[in-house]
Amino acid sequence: MAIDFNKLLYTYLTIIPIPRGCHKLPERSLFYNGNQYPICARCTGIALGQLFGILSYLLIFIFSFSDLKIKPVLYSTAILSVPMGIDWGIQYFFNIISTNRRRFLSGFICGFGFGGLYLSFIILILTFLTT
Repeated sequence: MAIDFNKLLYTYLTIIPIPRGCHKLPERSLFYNGNQYPICARCTGIALGQLFGILSYLLIFIFSFSDLKIKPVLYSTAILSVPMGIDWGIQYFFNIISTNRRRFLSGFICGFGFGGLYLSFIILILTFLTT
């Protein structure tokens, strides 16, 4: 039994809160079975990247058996945000239209970094509250 990744992603995106800043333009969105995803390609990448980022950083944190170090997470988040910033900047300043594939990928990379940042802050807050 094969997993339909598009159906799974579409369902995930209909469950999570939709970002208010998303323009949801059809030409900048992905489609599944003729239905437009609830958010644009970049926001889809960000949402999926955040999920994978949280899960990945959680596994790293659990199996590293060390104290949480926020600086590496901050640096990695900043670095992982650069591709999306470049893609957006090229579109905005030079009027060179990006592709949905590039928007999704740059959004995923950025979201992955922010997923780790969110998890780090949650762990820091829980650590602070329990000590």
